[in-house]
Amino acid sequence: VRPDRMRKNLELTDGYICSQKILLGLIAKGVSREEAYRLVQGAAFRGREEEKDFRSLVESDSDIGQHLSQEEIAECFRLDGYLKNVGHIYERVLGKHR
Repeated sequence: VRPDRMRKNLELTDGYICSQKILLGLIAKGVSREEAYRLVQGAAFRGREEEKDFRSLVESDSDIGQHLSQEEIAECFRLDGYLKNVGHIYERVLGKHR
């Protein structure tokens, strides 16, 4: 397992992999699922059109900022959560085949 390589691959997504965390963060703040989806989708489409990373668009989006603080947005973009159980998963899988 090479967590450094996995992190690099996650970074290649330009932050779009974190869109679900933003969506769920908005819903947790009381935004309807439909509105949260519209906000996240709008930022994603703008990012693709303007060739910008998703995080910078979310951070500068005033509609999203009405519901999520900059700290909450930053937390959504932490990649550690995607890697935290890698060792355990490999141990379970490889342990069964030893």
